Amino acid sequence: MWLFGTALHFHMKRFTYPEIPEATDMTCFRFTKNYCEQTAN
Repeated sequence: MWLFGTALHFHMKRFTYPEIPEATDMTCFRFTKNYCEQTAN
């Protein structure tokens, strides 16, 4: 369930912020969903 939520989060993030490079998504993937959300904010 966590993986599904994370995949959806990355999909929505890429859709909402298309200017964010792929490297940012990979960095978020290496850490936690909370870290990714904090970085996005």
